[in-house]
Amino acid sequence: MLFRSYIHRLLGDFMANITHEFRTPLAALEASSELLLDNLHSLSQAELEELLISLNLGIINLQTLIDNLIEAASIEAGRFKVSLQPVRFDVILDEALKTIQPLASKYSLQLISQPIEDSAVVMADQRRTVQALVNLLSNAIKHSPENGSIRIEHELIEKHLRVEIIDEGSGVPLGQRGNLFRRFVHLDTENERARQGAGLGLSVVKEIVEAQQGEVGITELQEGGTSFWFTLPLVNGRAQE
Repeated sequence: MLFRSYIHRLLGDFMANITHEFRTPLAALEASSELLLDNLHSLSQAELEELLISLNLGIINLQTLIDNLIEAASIEAGRFKVSLQPVRFDVILDEALKTIQPLASKYSLQLISQPIEDSAVVMADQRRTVQALVNLLSNAIKHSPENGSIRIEHELIEKHLRVEIIDEGSGVPLGQRGNLFRRFVHLDTENERARQGAGLGLSVVKEIVEAQQGEVGITELQEGGTSFWFTLPLVNGRAQE
């Protein structure tokens, strides 16, 4: 009975959270689109740009939530599979950065990435790896102070590419790190932005990375901030010449 009660409470909390996560961007989309339609001919260029950015952000939030829900359902049903092909990592990173840039701009955050070597060709499912990167970048944005920066670094280590997403947040309490990659987990924090979301993003990252024979983890930085990292196998087990 206690276990059943716990499951019902967990499901209830999840449904309430999902409802909120859908309602918020939908409400923003509705308000922005109505304002755009009602005042189309009287809005200035700056006002039009602001409304279009708001619409774009709402779409990004909804798309990310839907993608994670689909993946979580696929994982739960045992149908989750990846399609591995050789792909240049710079292509994956560029797509992820284009997707997440509007959200970073909203909080005046700078996304800094070092040039990617042409030799960094990985065996990966491109679409799902982009999704994993978007989830990690979105997580970094939630925990970063406004007007700060998020760094994306990489390193070729023997047979793998190691990628780090480094934020300037307050870090993750030691006692909470073990649960970070579990579903429906939210950090115990006063940061309202960090509590947003369905609690699925990092668990989906873990499944995607491990399905591609990679590893994922977190490192607390001495100078402050947090590094979420993951690895992917290089094509033929080495950097491409």
